[in-house]
Amino acid sequence: MPVAISPANGHHVTLDDVKKHAILSDDHHFAPTRLICLENTLGGTVIPLKDCQEIAQWARAQSPPIAMHLDGARLWEAVVAGAGSLHDYCACFDSVTVCFSKGLGAPIGSIICSRAPFVNKARHLRKMMGGGLRQAGVITAAARVSVEETFVGGQLVATHTRAREVASMWEGKGGRLAQPTETNMVWLDLEDVNCSTEKLVAAGVKEGLKLLGGRIVVHYQVCDEAVEKLGRVMDAILPTQRRKVGGGGGEGGERWGEGESEGGWGGGDGVILCCSP
Repeated sequence: MPVAISPANGHHVTLDDVKKHAILSDDHHFAPTRLICLENTLGGTVIPLKDCQEIAQWARAQSPPIAMHLDGARLWEAVVAGAGSLHDYCACFDSVTVCFSKGLGAPIGSIICSRAPFVNKARHLRKMMGGGLRQAGVITAAARVSVEETFVGGQLVATHTRAREVASMWEGKGGRLAQPTETNMVWLDLEDVNCSTEKLVAAGVKEGLKLLGGRIVVHYQVCDEAVEKLGRVMDAILPTQRRKVGGGGGEGGERWGEGESEGGWGGGDGVILCCSP
């Protein structure tokens, strides 16, 4: 029975959150916690390495030890953001999945990393459900390029710089961020400027941009021209009185139509504890 947790700090799950929801009792009326699943990054935000290490140390000290799994589809993003190394993050978990398409640019492909017996069992289950693939070379070749060129080659780092540029542009025009920009995702608070998703999408179409909502996911192929077009989309959806304008309107020489906007955090679920009866 999965149990979802909302982080008390509004940003990422901590050991205190896990302890509060974990079921350690041997009372047969309750399903004891046997697996802790974390996701990093989640919504573009990073779980600090220190918190992962603290949760892992506590989980392994239980009797029996509680298994740890990481949904690391975008773990690459946390690493290039300087939060920790792949080795250190993966050392906290019994199993880790990473994706070669999200952020890295491969057309398809994810892998699961663990000890040999676990991986062999996963292969057996994959085959049982029809997920086997004989001629996998064409997929692994693309995955190799994505790791060597995008991750190791530094292209992924550039996406974070571009994301911060987009976030600063939005705030500079008077918009508010729904979540902080820590990696390659920019969350525009559309509700704050009374803009519907449909209005944003329509404004994007006029500029030749395909937008799906307030979550802007930046990848390494986003060019200067696309950012300029996005800026015009922002101008189109922001109410005139909310746009930030230059002038002697206070400290820093700036003034706002409806008061200064500050970035905020919307919170969200960050972990699932899976329990077995």
